[in-house]
Amino acid sequence: MSSTTGTSLIGGEAAPTDMLQATVAIEGRCTGAKIGPRHILFAAHCVTALDDGGHAFLPRIDPAFADGARIRVTDANDLRGVRWSYLTVTHAYVHPEWFATCALSGCGFDHSIQGTAPPDVAIVETKETVPGATAVVDGSPVEPNTDVVIAGYGCEQSVDTPSPGERLKFARTRTLGRIKSMGGYVGIGYFETPGIELGGEASLCPGDSGGPVYRAEGDTTHVVGVNAYYTFNDANGVSATNVHTRLTGGAHDVLGWIERIVRGDWSEECLGLDAIDPEALPTTGSVRLGALLATVRARCSLFGEAPSMADLHAWAERYSSGRTPADYVSDLFASAAGVATYGDASDLDFVRAVWRHGMGKELYGDWALYYAHRLETGDTTRAEFVAFVADSEYVRARIDPRWL
Repeated sequence: MSSTTGTSLIGGEAAPTDMLQATVAIEGRCTGAKIGPRHILFAAHCVTALDDGGHAFLPRIDPAFADGARIRVTDANDLRGVRWSYLTVTHAYVHPEWFATCALSGCGFDHSIQGTAPPDVAIVETKETVPGATAVVDGSPVEPNTDVVIAGYGCEQSVDTPSPGERLKFARTRTLGRIKSMGGYVGIGYFETPGIELGGEASLCPGDSGGPVYRAEGDTTHVVGVNAYYTFNDANGVSATNVHTRLTGGAHDVLGWIERIVRGDWSEECLGLDAIDPEALPTTGSVRLGALLATVRARCSLFGEAPSMADLHAWAERYSSGRTPADYVSDLFASAAGVATYGDASDLDFVRAVWRHGMGKELYGDWALYYAHRLETGDTTRAEFVAFVADSEYVRARIDPRWL
């Protein structure tokens, strides 16, 4: 799929005007779900830029979703003659692991078959209010044989004839257990529903990408997944299975990432750096400049904000007396703010939080467990771990070059 086509439903049925009102169409792009007054949840590949040939994904945001860009959105279930809402993009958020994988191996969908595949999920925040009802992001597990509703505005014939859809279609279905398709298993961050080739009611089609998967209970406003991809057993252009990104925590903490963005406490920047001039750092012959820079990065890693100049002056004196950046972090933990933020966190939660704040990405699996074990056994202190993160290349890449 390309980011200009996305994924819609082959089969299924047209949604009545009063059904699935949190589902929105982004003109010329994908389907999405309103999850906050100004937040649309959909697929990462929908906002991922393409190369000049329009074939290969690149690890960056498509200019159509750049800050300040204008998009057209509607919650109408029938697009014929609809009046679109013009919305200004405040920011497009793509799950950090998606672009991290792109940078390593190129973007695409082969990785969706791998066990640790990054989540194909994104959020667009807009300046104006998004039309429609607001869906509930449901963090409870999606087990095999869970009743769900899949929806989308995509094409209705086959992926080989991806003409734009003119209406919202939906299908009631059940999630599958792990099945082998396309030579492998879908990653643990995804789940599947049966396409028409496996006896399901509907198959995803370009235009449906990013569309919500609702839990089929009550008023059907609880979103548990995002339409991501599909698999095939033959070349007829109709999918065997539909692939959906999980929102239920898991290896990539998708749920936590979504919640932080909607709350407004997700930051890709270190706040307050512009108020400190690095040329005015209080250096002396006995104080390494690197120690002061590590101090800046350590506080950015913990709290997303830079230390004050007064703090840097005070610590320049202490560093000249033999203290270290790890001592600075220890003092942060001894302060009320440090204890309130991290004091009650488990070793594993602490490791993940510092990694997330400092590096702007999540730490998962064996590496998270490894560092947590070092903290548990006392091989590494929490202050030493923060100092280690603060001196990493990943953190350096997020800090203004003046501070490197």
